[in-house]
Amino acid sequence: MKSDLNSIGPFHHGKENLRAMETHKWQYLHSFVDRKPDITLPEYVKTMKQIEERTRQCYSESISTNSDEFVTMMLFDGCFMLEFLLRNLPLEPSHREDPVSSTDWLSSALKCDFILLENQLPFFVLECLYKLTKEMDTIPSLKFFAFPFLIGQSLLRNMICFEQLHCVAPRYITDNASLLDSFIDSAKDVILLREHGIIKSLLGDHEQVSLLFNKLVKEVNIDAGDFYFSDICQDLNAYYRVIWHSWKANLRHTYFNTPWSVISVLAAAVLLVLTLLQTTFTIKSSH
Repeated sequence: MKSDLNSIGPFHHGKENLRAMETHKWQYLHSFVDRKPDITLPEYVKTMKQIEERTRQCYSESISTNSDEFVTMMLFDGCFMLEFLLRNLPLEPSHREDPVSSTDWLSSALKCDFILLENQLPFFVLECLYKLTKEMDTIPSLKFFAFPFLIGQSLLRNMICFEQLHCVAPRYITDNASLLDSFIDSAKDVILLREHGIIKSLLGDHEQVSLLFNKLVKEVNIDAGDFYFSDICQDLNAYYRVIWHSWKANLRHTYFNTPWSVISVLAAAVLLVLTLLQTTFTIKSSH
């Protein structure tokens, strides 16, 4: 879910409700450039200009922004992301004066924003900027600190998108999400799966979890012929077709779903047995 605090990339760039973060981007840009004083700001601009066309081709929609604005956006957003990541390194000096990285809720919200599909820069943009400042003995590899940061979040939607673009069947994450989507239609299904330890969620709202899975594989290509969980689905359908299994499940949900309902059913059964016994004895005694 987008935090409405920041935009990364061209799709939300320049929106009025995101302008508050632009001041921080200026500060982060200067801090990042100051890490390598012998490289001037025009050199960064030149580097971004060289990969502008390649960057534009990474977006499915046409970007109407002119060249200067697009290159500026690449530079601002790329330096902002890199400086933010660097400030979160364990050995990085404290930046207590920085309201972004030193505020837990804001920092967490930005991390979520960074990995939204509509809120990203191509990785090679970050690599180009990072290589300009990288000192092998003092700064770790970009993938060294970026990968754990992303994977701690790396969100199913992004992983599904990656599989659709780069992976051949079986697509494990996509197929798993599709399987869960087939299980979940409402908040009741979410509650059942959580009770059995199949899914865990920090959202709190079961309805939101249900909506999340229902939208997760919407308009995503699912190859039924190479579906990783096809055997499980076939076994489940075969199990469901046995009438006794449906009866048993319905009996459990209708009459044995709580301890009190179990007691009521047992009491009714005992009463029925006693009534039958009494009737039998009455008939025998009458003869």
